[in-house]
Amino acid sequence: MASEHSKESFTESPVLIVPEFGEFGGTLTFLRSVLEACALDDSQQQYAFLVSRTNASHPVINEIRAAGWKLDYGPDRSSLFFKRYFSILFDIFFLWRSVRNHRPQRIFLINGSPGTMLGAYLFRVPVTLVLLTSPLWPLKPLLRRLWKRATQRSGNRVVADSRFSARKFTQNVGVATEAISVVHNAYNLEGQARNRVGGRLQVTTLGHVEDYKAPDIWLEVAERVVAWCPEVDFLWLGSGRGLRTLRQQISKRGLAERVFAPGFDANVRPYYESSTIYFQPSRRESHGIAVVDALAFGLPVVTSDAG
Repeated sequence: MASEHSKESFTESPVLIVPEFGEFGGTLTFLRSVLEACALDDSQQQYAFLVSRTNASHPVINEIRAAGWKLDYGPDRSSLFFKRYFSILFDIFFLWRSVRNHRPQRIFLINGSPGTMLGAYLFRVPVTLVLLTSPLWPLKPLLRRLWKRATQRSGNRVVADSRFSARKFTQNVGVATEAISVVHNAYNLEGQARNRVGGRLQVTTLGHVEDYKAPDIWLEVAERVVAWCPEVDFLWLGSGRGLRTLRQQISKRGLAERVFAPGFDANVRPYYESSTIYFQPSRRESHGIAVVDALAFGLPVVTSDAG
């Protein structure tokens, strides 16, 4: 496991922050909020970060380095180690060296893969688990008992970003409802004013182009609306496994002049500012940050009842 260290040694045990994040999306947005909070902390609390090698070249890593926090890299989680008991083995292997070297006072997990990171509770270090999505399937009875016992241990905390996620985590993972705190995603409204005047009407969606975001429903709605209302355009901003199929379907249906899927763009502000309505037809969500962003820009929002 590679490690980077600041020149100053720690005066006390750090909080070990273990974020799961991708190229864009809610987990990355939350991580940036955590970094901002750490930078503003004047309590002399120390922080260390453990990230997957997959993210070693991500721009957010430069922000961690610039702040002088300790930074470790761990192995990538393959598909095998998302499965049941294999996941626990990976969690232990992923964490053990950072826990041994830093002796943290707390492990802070930013989690986008529900059911993983149970192994963090085996280190006898208090754990805060922040859930940024909800589990789809129930775990086996033994794993449910282990999760319930681990999260009820004194000092451990579970935080969900919506009541929906909290309920699903109770139903499918077995963690007691009273052990889960709900803290909704928030947004700084200052300066978030729309400046769009006139022009065509734009229906906007931001997010990963994945099945759970329902691009098939999105395209069906887009096709019907543009046929009925010629001054409306649809835009989906984001990348993902379904992007190629979505583009093919747009072309096949002859919608290329009215329906757009340009891919990922880190600068989302102009898209919100040019929008008329925000549309999120997801099959499942926890507490989507893109929806909160759209509301912050003063957009009316149409969403599915899924989160």
